[in-house]
Amino acid sequence: MNLENGILYTGIALLFFYLYLAWLRGRKRRMARETAVAMSKAHGAKKRELAAKLPDPNAPRYEVRSWPILVVMMALLLLSLLVRNGTLLTEYKDYWWVASVLGVVGFAFCLK
Repeated sequence: MNLENGILYTGIALLFFYLYLAWLRGRKRRMARETAVAMSKAHGAKKRELAAKLPDPNAPRYEVRSWPILVVMMALLLLSLLVRNGTLLTEYKDYWWVASVLGVVGFAFCLK
């Protein structure tokens, strides 16, 4: 099997993306758990203050930091697909993975 370097680089970027999402999820869970523990130890006004900080269980897991940057990263991912297939910018066909890696890594940092 002939595996080109671009696919390897994109795979590493996707692994980074997945690990970053797992880290975000773990951080949110840890913060919620710490708030719940602090709330169980608190009394009176402090307890009401901590209760207001508890996350809404129906809220989405991830939030978007910047929609315009997210759209640019999605465009980069689409561009990498078009360059790889030879539809656009055929002279840069060997470097399609650059747009793909930048799009995936940038996409990860658009989430919080």
